[in-house]
Amino acid sequence: MVALKAMRSDNAPEFIEGEMKQFCTENNISQDVASPHEQWQNGVAENFVRVLKEAIRVMLTSSGLPRNTWGWAAVYEIEIRNEMPHASNPGRRSPNMMFYHCEPRLGMLRRFGCRAVLTRGKDTVRDGALDNRGISGIFVGIGESENRKCYKVWNPTNNRVYYGMHVQFDETDM
Repeated sequence: MVALKAMRSDNAPEFIEGEMKQFCTENNISQDVASPHEQWQNGVAENFVRVLKEAIRVMLTSSGLPRNTWGWAAVYEIEIRNEMPHASNPGRRSPNMMFYHCEPRLGMLRRFGCRAVLTRGKDTVRDGALDNRGISGIFVGIGESENRKCYKVWNPTNNRVYYGMHVQFDETDM
């Protein structure tokens, strides 16, 4: 077992005061704190945050979605990264391959913010046989329903997110 000897963090109070400080003291973990506004001193973690923020900014700008949808963009960006091969993994395998031992599902990746129509099954439509079974919305990522990967479609009209596999995408008009 490897023991943690040092922890590098920024100057955020939650890392250098209270419970965290007590935990580090009790476990002989030295705290190395970066200088204020010098994220480069925190190396890998801060670089990842910077790259993630840039990706979110691009997704929101190219999709035209409001800033309050940044959380969906962040989760989707991480999902994309977890499906992609990585040079630091043996055989350039993806993080999901390393953790779940399954092949990447690159065919599920779509343009964030594109128009999408999720088709519901006839058993979920209550009104009648001729009613519309499609739910128009905006693709906001990949989720899970009943332990299966599926698409997330947000309907801004009622502010609901729907999950399903039967989705038609329009990735051309953005």
